[in-house]
Amino acid sequence: MHAWRGHAYGPPESLRWEEVAEAELLDGQVRIKVRASAVNFPDVLFVAGTYQVKPEPPFIPGFEVSGTVLESRVTALPVGTRVSSTLDGSGGYATRAVGSLHNTFAIPPSLPFDDAGFGFFAAACEQDDVLPGRRDRAPAHTSPGQLEPTASNAPVTRCTK
Repeated sequence: MHAWRGHAYGPPESLRWEEVAEAELLDGQVRIKVRASAVNFPDVLFVAGTYQVKPEPPFIPGFEVSGTVLESRVTALPVGTRVSSTLDGSGGYATRAVGSLHNTFAIPPSLPFDDAGFGFFAAACEQDDVLPGRRDRAPAHTSPGQLEPTASNAPVTRCTK
């Protein structure tokens, strides 16, 4: 696989596109073929080494991705499932990424990969017309007060209104 990797803290331009080994896939995880990765201000801070979590170089930034499950150790997310994930910390600026059951969820076929990030689902909580009949689908990693987890360990949360 290939990834944008930081070998030292610096600006986004310091990242290098490199071939890297794939991470080991553990129970409760899925390997995702990345089709889109969010670019956010925290990613810039992460690369600069000024984010609240400071990675040890070399590192792969990127907190949010969408794509297709290539390999699965999660019964609820079989190979071929279209998903969005906030990953397990970082690793989204790559051709493949690893997500866990608690932060990876299925997305509908009608939802473009580019739109399958957190911002879209936050909007879905505010507007029924964004995802008619699907107000129960949203990422587990959210801002306090916006969404609350369901009682089960399923990758679904419910909007709080």
